[in-house]
Amino acid sequence: MPSGTVSAGESFRVSVNVTNPSVKNYSKLAVSFILPAGAEILKVSDAVVFDHFDIRDDRVYAYAETLAPGAVNSASFDVTISATYAGDYYVPATDARLMYDEQIQGNSPSGR
Repeated sequence: MPSGTVSAGESFRVSVNVTNPSVKNYSKLAVSFILPAGAEILKVSDAVVFDHFDIRDDRVYAYAETLAPGAVNSASFDVTISATYAGDYYVPATDARLMYDEQIQGNSPSGR
């Protein structure tokens, strides 16, 4: 995401990338990407690893049946968003977790 002030109508792409650092397969992965306030979704890339996307006005949920271990097998998708107002935008943390194992979870840092 660009740093500094964003102009109204300016579009930019945010990449969401999830990696399995363990040595076993993760199953039933859910990822929640929340848009910054004042932004709207223009497009969500179609990633191979994710089986289903639930696209809402203010967030994108992505679901994968399995995620193999290792950086080579990471899951990713891109969200192209547009600023509806000029100003500084703050992106909340993205959350990834296994749906049926609350011990396996992670999140990204939030930022501008």
